[in-house]
Amino acid sequence: MDSLTNSLRGTSRRRAESALHSVIPMEEQSILLPGGERISHLCQNGELLCYRFEDAQTLYEAFQCGKGFSNDGDCLGWREDSNSPYQWISYSK
Repeated sequence: MDSLTNSLRGTSRRRAESALHSVIPMEEQSILLPGGERISHLCQNGELLCYRFEDAQTLYEAFQCGKGFSNDGDCLGWREDSNSPYQWISYSK
């Protein structure tokens, strides 16, 4: 487990979001391909170079890691409109 992962374990959503935004800029999470499609910056010539977390190589494993890192914290958020606050449900819900 890397230092970013350790630093986010058990933190509040707001603190975790702040840490992630400073480490993983939203505009650098994928590369724009001709035609408007996007591909992960972890791919080269269509092949995955590495995993961000070795114990999260599938969507299910990534979900389980998120549940553990957040201590079953907020998982999915939505809002009624752009002026409404976000409502959240936890990983276990």
